[in-house]
Amino acid sequence: MPDAVGTATATLGGLCTDLGADLLEVVLAPHGLDVEVSHVVVHDPLDAPGAGIADGDVVLAIGAPGDSDATAELVRCLGRAGAVAVVLKRRAAMSNAIVAAAHAAAIAVLTTNPDVPWGELNAIVQASLSRDHRRPLPRGSAAATGDLGALADATAAAVGGPVTIEDLHGRLLAFSQDGQEIDAVRAATILGRRVPERWMRELRRAGAFEQLLRTEDVVEVEVEGLRPRRAIAVRSGDTVLGAIWLVAPATGLTPGTNDALREAAPIAALQLLRHRVPDDLERRVRSGMLRTLLRGEGPAEPVVAHLGLPADAKLVVVAVAPPRPPAPDRLLDLVLVHLHAFHWPAAATILDDRVYVLVALPDGRDRDALRRVTGDCLVRAQATLGSELRAGISAPAGGAIAAGRRGADQCLDLGPGNERVVMFEQVHGRALLADVEAFLRSRRATISPELQLLVDHDLEHGSVYLATLRAFLDALSDAGRAATALQIHVNTLRYRVRRILEITGVDLTDPGARLALEVQLLLLDDGLVGFDESRSARSYDGMTRDG
Repeated sequence: MPDAVGTATATLGGLCTDLGADLLEVVLAPHGLDVEVSHVVVHDPLDAPGAGIADGDVVLAIGAPGDSDATAELVRCLGRAGAVAVVLKRRAAMSNAIVAAAHAAAIAVLTTNPDVPWGELNAIVQASLSRDHRRPLPRGSAAATGDLGALADATAAAVGGPVTIEDLHGRLLAFSQDGQEIDAVRAATILGRRVPERWMRELRRAGAFEQLLRTEDVVEVEVEGLRPRRAIAVRSGDTVLGAIWLVAPATGLTPGTNDALREAAPIAALQLLRHRVPDDLERRVRSGMLRTLLRGEGPAEPVVAHLGLPADAKLVVVAVAPPRPPAPDRLLDLVLVHLHAFHWPAAATILDDRVYVLVALPDGRDRDALRRVTGDCLVRAQATLGSELRAGISAPAGGAIAAGRRGADQCLDLGPGNERVVMFEQVHGRALLADVEAFLRSRRATISPELQLLVDHDLEHGSVYLATLRAFLDALSDAGRAATALQIHVNTLRYRVRRILEITGVDLTDPGARLALEVQLLLLDDGLVGFDESRSARSYDGMTRDG
C-alpha cells in the first residue's frame, strides 16, 4: 500500500524550492506551482494506477519509464484521482504521450536524477512537507540556500544564545558565529570539530542522548561543569539525523526559545538530507568503481585517477575482516576517517563482507608506516565496535589491483591469528602454495605416476614408504634426523629409501623432482590431489599417517 505523510500547508513551488533543481525539475505544471501539496505517496508498480491516491498528493512513480504508454496511462489515472504532481526518473526525453496525458489530467510532471534512490527522495520530500510553511523562514533563508551555518546563525539570533548543529556522535556540522558568549566546552567543540570525548561521556551518563532519541520535543540538559543546555533532535521520520544544541546565555533565554528550536529542527533535517544525497551518490560511484578494480575488471589508470589517488604513487590494498556482529559500513567509515586524518590518500569499499582500502603511499612513507597507522586505526575501531579486528596489507599492487586484493585476503586467511595486522611478506610462502593448490584443484589433478607406484606398493604390501619419503624430505635428506622422527634405526631408514628409489625411479638429487614430490605430499595430506582409488586396499588417510 502507498505510504503517505505530510501537512496541508506546503505548495508545489515551495517543495521544488526546498529540494532544488538537482533533485526536482519541473517539466510541466498545468496549474502552476502555487497548488497545495498534502502528502507524498510512493506508488507501487504492482498497485492499480491511481489506487490509494487522494487530493494534493505528490506521487513518486517507481519503475515508470518516461517514454512508455503505460506511464502515460498512469499519469492520467493519478490526475483523475486528485494527485497534483507525479515524479519520474530523468532518463530519456519525455514522450509526447505523457506530456499530453499530464495536460489532459491537469497534473504536474517533475523529474529527478536517475541516480537518486527513491527512498532518499521520499525522506527529503517528507522532511520538506513536515516543516510549517505558514511561518516565514528564519533569517538567512537557510532552507533555500542549503546553508546549515545560516540556519545556526538565524536560530541563535532568535533565541539569544550560541547554537551548534551536531550528529549523534558529537561531530560538529554547523555553529552560529554572531559573537555570543561561549563556554570552554563549546570552544573546544568548535576548534576540534567535535564534542570532547570526556563531555560526550558525561552527556551519555546524564541520559541526554536517550532523551533526544525518545522525544520529538526540546530537551533540557544539565551536567555538572557545563552551562545549562537545551537540545532538540533533528529527525527524518523515525530516523534521528542529529541534534540542535543551544547553550543558555547568562542573561537567560527568550520566551520563544523552544518554539524557535522546534521550527529549526525540520529545516535542519531537510538540509542534512539534501546534502547527504550528492555525498551518497558520489560515494556509491567511487565504491562501485573500486569494486571493479578489485574484481580485475577494466583498466586501472582512469579509475585510480577518478578516485583522486596520485597516479605516480605506489598502491597497496588493505583488507579488514568485518567485526562480529557485522557492521562493515561503520567499519569502512572509521578506517577512512582515520587514514584521511593522517593524510593517507585512500578509497574504500565493501566486497564480500570485507572492507577493502586502496591506499596510495605518499612520498617518504612506506608500508611499515602504513602498518603502524592501520594498527592504530584498528585499536580505535575496536573500541567503537566492541569486536576484535584484523587487517592484511598486500605487496605493492601497481596496476594489478585484483592481485593486491588476493594478497591482502591471503594475509587474513593464512596469517597468524594472533597478529592484528599481517603483511604479505609473512605469508608469501604459504600464499604461493595456496596458489598452487588452487591451480591443481581447478585442474582436478592426480598425483604423478612415480608417486602412484609408491601408493600402490604401500596399499598392496602394507609398507610405509610414503611416510618414510615424507620424513626423509622433511629432514632435508638427513637419514639420522628422519630415522629419529620415525623412531626407527638409521639403517632401516636407509634401506627404505633405497627401496623407494627402486620402486619409483625418482632422482632425489634433482631439486625439481624433490620440489614436485614435496608439493604433492602436502596436497595429498589436504586432500587436494587424488590417486587411483580403484587400487586402494585400505584407507589412504590411515596409511599416510602411519610409520
